Amino acid sequence: MLIKSKLFLSNFRVPFVPIFLLFLSIFLGSCGGNLFQLTAKKDTTEAVYQDMKVALNNLDYDTAISKALELQTKDSSFYLKCEKIDGMKICPREDLAGAYASKCGLNFVTFVSSLTSSSGSPFLFFMQKFKSVTITPAMCYEAQKVIETFGADSTSRTTEQNLFMAILGMAKMGTYLRDAADQDQDGSADSTYDSCSSDVDPNTSAKGISEEYLRQVVSGMGLVIDNLASVTAALSGGSSALTALETIKNTCGAACSITDPNSSSFNPTVTRNLLKSSDQGIETSSGCTFPCVVCL
Repeated sequence: MLIKSKLFLSNFRVPFVPIFLLFLSIFLGSCGGNLFQLTAKKDTTEAVYQDMKVALNNLDYDTAISKALELQTKDSSFYLKCEKIDGMKICPREDLAGAYASKCGLNFVTFVSSLTSSSGSPFLFFMQKFKSVTITPAMCYEAQKVIETFGADSTSRTTEQNLFMAILGMAKMGTYLRDAADQDQDGSADSTYDSCSSDVDPNTSAKGISEEYLRQVVSGMGLVIDNLASVTAALSGGSSALTALETIKNTCGAACSITDPNSSSFNPTVTRNLLKSSDQGIETSSGCTFPCVVCL
């Protein structure tokens, strides 16, 4: 499969040590002696940014996030910058979003490369992509909020930012579902898990998924749909998972198109029934039966 577009590759957990060496060679070549001046002056904006980039390339995402937030406080105009200077892209917010996404558990290159091999339920496929991966689902939402500072929807952002958001949406779906439904990390929903239940009490044997997690899962789906053109353009072949998401969206409409987890259009009943489905969800049985509040 050909990946036509590469987004913020230095921001993600990429298993190639030479990337760090490449970064240093580019930085040294473009900055010359100024590099050592910047490192000597640790309190300058440029030095903080350089520390953040080095942390990213060392896969030290906690430090990268800390430095980006320090930069935001120290020099907001520099933090908001997103442009090329002497052939080098300076975009702290993209860097911060990449660090958050990596903390969430997303390996961009590996994930995109797996999309054309997708089959079956998209929810299950995305959940399985995070089997045996260290995840912090909330970090995916932090990454989303950062990219949304460039624009609330796909029409206001660059193609690369939209590709990032589409992949991030898949990661949101996968990490939140894995955390809720696949505690033993075998790639399938645990026998004690029930999508129809909101019970997440660790002291009970049966486990469900909270409304907070449901909102993140369905808003992740909305991010994919909103930015579908960008991710489709990045693949040389089709993806059955993406095709299935379009089918689901056409069936359930606005409830499956939200990108804001706090949206009033969120429908927990629709979302729980989607997950409790053998062909579209993550379980082997289908359908939820909820007690009625007012029975006629």
